Amino acid sequence: MGWRDQIAKAMTGIKAYHSSPHDFDRFDLSKIGTGEGAQVYGHGLYFAENPKVSGQGGQYWDQFVSRFGGPESTAAKELQFHGFDRDKAAESMRSRIMYPDEALPADVIKRQLDLRREALRLLESGKPVGPRTYEVNINADPAHMLDWDRALDAQNPQVTGGLTSVFDKRYGKGFTSDYIRQGTDFRDIYNNFDDFDPAQMSAMLNEAGIPGVKYLDGAARAAGTGSSNYVVFDPSIIDITKKYAVPGAVGAGAIGSLAAQDQYEVAQ
Repeated sequence: MGWRDQIAKAMTGIKAYHSSPHDFDRFDLSKIGTGEGAQVYGHGLYFAENPKVSGQGGQYWDQFVSRFGGPESTAAKELQFHGFDRDKAAESMRSRIMYPDEALPADVIKRQLDLRREALRLLESGKPVGPRTYEVNINADPAHMLDWDRALDAQNPQVTGGLTSVFDKRYGKGFTSDYIRQGTDFRDIYNNFDDFDPAQMSAMLNEAGIPGVKYLDGAARAAGTGSSNYVVFDPSIIDITKKYAVPGAVGAGAIGSLAAQDQYEVAQ
């Protein structure tokens, strides 16, 4: 790929984030359900435009950190407290080892110190700690995503054309245009036509030129505008550009830079 192609690619697509309890190098539809797993907005891979939702230390990072126990949980929470600065987290853990809470019973202090020493070794080792966060580029035009928050008559023409090809083929010519005239939105079709298997529907929409679904995230939904979440039907259009919490991974040197934007507040 030449430099012009690289620049053009960098200027296209959707920058988004995905937090997971799992460490991997590519996204895979077969793993759907092993993370958050709700699939409320369609069958696919879920990403957030806003790092406060799925970025390092965001809403889903907080959800997944509870899956890690023992020293790794302690190390991950210390990292979060120190803005994901590994050196500061390790320095803080050393201080906590030197100055335990002497008011506690001796056996409790011993268990506490053993846990902290293991957490410190993990922080010093450079090994991954806690949930992994993936920064990605979704190689798709957001205008071609099915907009969950809009009626069918307000969708992009490519989307309405794709829906027509899918639903008219199954239910007869004119089916989709009737729904469009009624001002119906896609969620009505998705929730009421249970003869469609969700995975099958996503595959059919993808084949019809609709790469996924977009919907406003929690904070944006309350305001009526703002950043979106995305459901992607085809993992081949997802490029992992950075992987946080894994030293030496894609985008090496970026560890902590995402959290440095601010300390995320959970988007309700």
